[in-house]
Amino acid sequence: MYGLNKLYLLMEKQHNRGQDGAGIATVKLDTEPGYPFLYRLRSNANQPIADLFSQIGKEIEEVEKYQPDIRNHPGLMKGHINVMGEVLL
Repeated sequence: MYGLNKLYLLMEKQHNRGQDGAGIATVKLDTEPGYPFLYRLRSNANQPIADLFSQIGKEIEEVEKYQPDIRNHPGLMKGHINVMGEVLL
């Protein structure tokens, strides 16, 4: 969650740069064969940064319904939440 919070702050600093949209790319290192290691999420809504992070929040809430203490286990979060990884762009 630390990386996502930092990414949000950095994206907000770049907010008024004239772009029409925003996106997040995640690379997961040391994944098992057959599992996706690259994920991207894009938005061109009126407020794209808020839209991206609301989508991520919904995904985390959905996983927390079935595993309420998943925030205490970052390895499990990496396996169940698409945007969790080692490299965030």
